[in-house]
Amino acid sequence: MILKCDQVMSIEQVGKDTATFGDELQELLQPLLDDGIVQTGRHTPPGIRLTEKGEHLLGQLWGVVETAEEQILHGFSEPERRQLFDYLRRIQSNCIRIAGQARQAGSPPAPSLRVAYPNKTRAGERG
Repeated sequence: MILKCDQVMSIEQVGKDTATFGDELQELLQPLLDDGIVQTGRHTPPGIRLTEKGEHLLGQLWGVVETAEEQILHGFSEPERRQLFDYLRRIQSNCIRIAGQARQAGSPPAPSLRVAYPNKTRAGERG
């Protein structure tokens, strides 16, 4: 949706916005390129842009995204929503910075984290 507003996005910006880089970014973009949803190289400045097919598909998805967002954020005031999105942007920015530092240092990707939840035996009791 950002791509629709910006018209053209650099590959670097797509990577930052999706927190994917290198092969992972290529794996994200390749199906969109193969299906003719986005294209590269035919415009200035260089980057990717939505095709007519991509714009049509985005139009179909927009209502679904708005409905889902409303359902998820039901009961949140407008200031609370802005605050939540600010928190999420800051978290994303920190994650991108950390990932970039790890790549520069040549560190392997971090292992997956598993969160252990306590077993519940009865409502509210921990097992």
